[in-house]
Amino acid sequence: MIKRIVAYCKEIERLGTKVFTFELITNGTLLDKEVVEFCVEHKFLLFISIDGWKEMHDYNRPAMGRDDACYETIIENATYANRRYIEMGLHPIKARANLTKQFPDMWKVGAYLASLGFKTVGVGAIEPLPHGFASPSAMTDDQLDALHEETTEVFIDALERTRSNLPLDPFVAKKFSQVMSKMAKRELKGITCGIGRNTQIVDNKGNIFPCHRYEGMENFIIGDVFSGLDRGKTMGYYFAVNSHAVEKCSKC
Repeated sequence: MIKRIVAYCKEIERLGTKVFTFELITNGTLLDKEVVEFCVEHKFLLFISIDGWKEMHDYNRPAMGRDDACYETIIENATYANRRYIEMGLHPIKARANLTKQFPDMWKVGAYLASLGFKTVGVGAIEPLPHGFASPSAMTDDQLDALHEETTEVFIDALERTRSNLPLDPFVAKKFSQVMSKMAKRELKGITCGIGRNTQIVDNKGNIFPCHRYEGMENFIIGDVFSGLDRGKTMGYYFAVNSHAVEKCSKC
C-alpha cells in the first residue's frame, strides 16, 4: 500500500502541481532492510516507537500472541535504519517513547535511546485524552508534577554545568538547547501540536479526523475524502483548541 501511494504521488509530481514529502511512523517490527532502503530512496522522515529498554517496551507494547524476541528484532531494525540514514546524510531518524504511570522516568528513557545512537529522541507522557476517557497507562497528576519539578532541576544543573564548561548527557544537552533557543527568541507558542493543520488522518471509510488519536470518534469528524473538509468544523475546532492554549500559556 505504501509503495502504491508513493508511486501515485510521484505521478502527480510529474504534472508539476505538487511536491510530496513522506513520513513513516512505525513500531519497527517490519522495518527490515528492504523497507529501510525504500525509505532511504524516497527520503522518508522516519519515526520509530521504542519505549525504552526491553522490560519497559514489552510492558507498554506487548507482542500479542508472540513469544519470540520481538524487542531484539525492533532494535536491530531501528539501529540499521539509523545507520543508513546517517550514511546517506538524510534527516535524522527520531526514536520516540511514551512515558506511562508504570515507567515515568523521562530522563532515564531519553538517555537510554540516545545511547543506542539516535540523534533525535522524543519522550512524551501519556495523558488522559481530551474526550475525557481514562487511559490505563496515563501518568497520574502527581507523577506529572514530579516530572515537571525534576525537569526544572535537570535544566538548572545543565545551566551550571554549561557555565563551568562541563559535558552534558546528549539527551539533556538536546533538550536544554531547545529550551534556551526558545528563551533567546522570546517565543510564545500557543499550540505546538499540528492538530487539524498538518496531522489529519483518514480512516478506512474515508472519514477525516484532526489527529490519529481521534480516529473512530464520530464527534471529531471534520470531513471525508468524497466531499472534502468541512471548513467550518475544521477551523472552529482548531480555533477552539488554539485559543485555549494561548489563554493558558499567556498567563505564564
